[in-house]
Amino acid sequence: MVVDDEKVQIESLRRGLRSRRFDVVEALNGDEAMKCLNDENGSIDMVITDYAMPGMNGIDLLRKIREKNNALPVIMMTAYGEKDLVIDAMRNSCDSFIEKPFTLEMLMNEIDRNMLKAMENKNSRELSQVIPEFVHQINNPLFSISAGAELAICDLERDNTDALRDRMTRIIK
Repeated sequence: MVVDDEKVQIESLRRGLRSRRFDVVEALNGDEAMKCLNDENGSIDMVITDYAMPGMNGIDLLRKIREKNNALPVIMMTAYGEKDLVIDAMRNSCDSFIEKPFTLEMLMNEIDRNMLKAMENKNSRELSQVIPEFVHQINNPLFSISAGAELAICDLERDNTDALRDRMTRIIK
């Protein structure tokens, strides 16, 4: 999604991004962007937004996006490269910041970097959900093996070689 109050800027970005095979959803302000994000039901993979817009500026839009989705990558564009603006954007979990004027290649580098980071975060979240199941699957047989080994030691102390042989065979299996 590209959010900018300047139609020429949206047109330029749409053409450039479509030439790179991206689908582009457009919004002329923050309210339109939030409506699109709600209507698109999670099909938007990234937001590229201008900072200086009437009504809801880019930081306000970023805050609203973060209230609903903390993982959606947001790239902030601005002609005002003020340090305080960048700090405010980063404090509100802005993923990237690009200063106007920029080339399509510069924007593509930011998009690629953010897409890679989003994939890594997704893989990390998925892995953290699967790990407890793996641990459970491993712990159950390990408990049985450990219990069998302890019983084998007891059999060894009682000099019960047939029972010991039986337990050791089960542990090996």
